[in-house]
Amino acid sequence: MSNSLPFRLLGLTLVAGFQAIYPPAARALTQPPPSGQILQVQGEAKLLRNQGFEVPVTVGMILYPGDRLQIQVGSQVRLQCADLSLPLLSGRPQPVGGCLASKPKPRCSPGVLRCPRRIEGIAQNLSDIPFLISPRKTAIFSDRPHLRWHPVPGATTYTVRLQGADIPDWQTTVTSPEVTYDGAPLQPGSYYLWSVETDTGKFSRSEESSNLGIQRLDRASQQRLQQVLQPLQALPLDADGLALGLAAVYRQFELYADAIAVLEQRVAQGNAATAVYHLLAELYRQVELAILAVPTYQQAIARGTPQDRETAVVAGIQLAELYEEMGDVNGAIATLHQALQQTETLQDQARSRDLTEKLQQLKTRN
Repeated sequence: MSNSLPFRLLGLTLVAGFQAIYPPAARALTQPPPSGQILQVQGEAKLLRNQGFEVPVTVGMILYPGDRLQIQVGSQVRLQCADLSLPLLSGRPQPVGGCLASKPKPRCSPGVLRCPRRIEGIAQNLSDIPFLISPRKTAIFSDRPHLRWHPVPGATTYTVRLQGADIPDWQTTVTSPEVTYDGAPLQPGSYYLWSVETDTGKFSRSEESSNLGIQRLDRASQQRLQQVLQPLQALPLDADGLALGLAAVYRQFELYADAIAVLEQRVAQGNAATAVYHLLAELYRQVELAILAVPTYQQAIARGTPQDRETAVVAGIQLAELYEEMGDVNGAIATLHQALQQTETLQDQARSRDLTEKLQQLKTRN
């Protein structure tokens, strides 16, 4: 893009508050809490990071306090802010509104959906048990959720049970690794546990993890969700922008299973953006599905292009963090080496210093 093009510099009032959508695990080393993301780019624009380097503007790019957008005159950029508002910024001379603050949520909710992960659950090899895939460790919107779990080699039938204080115990036996719950409607605000057992004696509760239950979204939150979704769904976004926007909304309402589902659907359609894979990996990690998070992070890294190299770098850093949590120090070192090489091409000196220091620490431990 030529430097002679007419641009209007937009200083964004981006404040910490997007951690409700992108929690601390999504913040790599020197990055402050995110404040929003880009859902749509019409025309040409670029972003000046607060650390002093420049990156192309792409759908799914995360925004931070102090970032500045340069939007070519006649071009527009649609944001999704921490409070889930959807400002449209333009290169035309006009007042520019930035992302508004949202009240940070506590690290642990009154339930169990946002509490810290257990390292032993992350590190465990789950390939031979019917571990729960979805929903797990999440709020749900539907009163009859679709249940999915890992297919176990050698198993021909699965017995699925769902229990809660305000419904009769439900049980069914199926031959495929998924089923739609068809018992008494799950009640708003209530908490439920579900499990799977194979005909070969393998049990989902063998997974060394805690707090994998589900909670039906309360009525007031259901109403707020519909109010937030309507303006987003009315926008003329492309497939990536819509999927990322919906996932961010669902994540803010702790509907992690719904966020995962919309991103999985986008991936299945083909040619999804790097940011889609990155966010999907983050969500797998959040619900303690490291066995799915690792390959999804790897896909995000592999799909990185010069336009979205920064997203691939952050995915690499987070994958290294996950390897470290799992006890794979060599994997963490190799992944950080790759991230450092990509970071140097971005001229992100602060992050390069932090990555170099982290690598030295890991090598000392190894």
